[in-house]
Amino acid sequence: MTRSDIAPPKEAPFANDNFQELKCDLHGQVGGHFAQFSPDFSQIDKVEPLSAEAERSSMVSGAAGVMQELERGSGTHRPAKRDRFANWTKKTKIGRRSITRQLTLRQVTDLKSAWHHAKTIGQPVNRFITFRPKDINDQDPEQRIKTWWSWRNKLAQFARDNGFDFTCLWTRESKRETAKDEHLHVLMHVPPPLQKRFDKVVRAWCNGSEEIDVRGCTYRIRRNEKGGEESVLTYIAKNSPQAGRYLNHTIQYGGPIFGRRYGLSTNLTARARSRDEVQGGLRRDLRLPSIQVGVSTAVPVAANEDAPSRYRNQAA
Repeated sequence: MTRSDIAPPKEAPFANDNFQELKCDLHGQVGGHFAQFSPDFSQIDKVEPLSAEAERSSMVSGAAGVMQELERGSGTHRPAKRDRFANWTKKTKIGRRSITRQLTLRQVTDLKSAWHHAKTIGQPVNRFITFRPKDINDQDPEQRIKTWWSWRNKLAQFARDNGFDFTCLWTRESKRETAKDEHLHVLMHVPPPLQKRFDKVVRAWCNGSEEIDVRGCTYRIRRNEKGGEESVLTYIAKNSPQAGRYLNHTIQYGGPIFGRRYGLSTNLTARARSRDEVQGGLRRDLRLPSIQVGVSTAVPVAANEDAPSRYRNQAA
């Protein structure tokens, strides 16, 4: 038998004769239309115009050569962005910030130590400021943090502008469970000669409305019926059931707070108190006079400053 006597088969054999013949519809673009080809690519079965709504592409999947169509048009719907503060009053943490519902005994003790330390360093807190913005209920928890930061920064700016150290401690409170009507309490030191001016400037920040209340405060301590302390400090730290149990403080339950619930200026922190205590102990051991931090004193004038200009260069 010669090579010419062997005739090629009319149709190519399949790998497995038990399988039915699988037809493969391939789509190609011909002159702005979709064309459907026969399996042996010999003729075009039909031509359809392109759809103006979405563009289609094909992807081969499987060993049998079955075509799957994927849509990549603009009609795909993305899921709506999730509100991270939805039902936040029932949570305990969002991101890196915690949601607290009361002050702990350790936090109240830290506030009390800072309150007394301010008097020790010669900067007793003598101003009690409360901020109650009217639109606080319309702000989300993250916006509230920025609002309180801006108010505290204004207080610090007043201290910088008038040349004294910013000394304060603050707490945040809200209504129980609902977290509405959140407000900020601040105890701050203002030198006596600047107190009237301070009160006038702070009240002008809200155009005389009731959003800001500023008044004087002292270190007076009274006793309640249980024998516990009552002062301006226990008032701003009243949302502490632990302090009510162990220190007999008068308590009032509050609501959830997103972020820090209380804070101290840098010169009242635990580290600053420890540093000042060590320095004060050394000065006591060496019988040196104590130093009051942050008290601005007048710069002594040279003896020849009051003399006529022609004599000022001479020795006093």
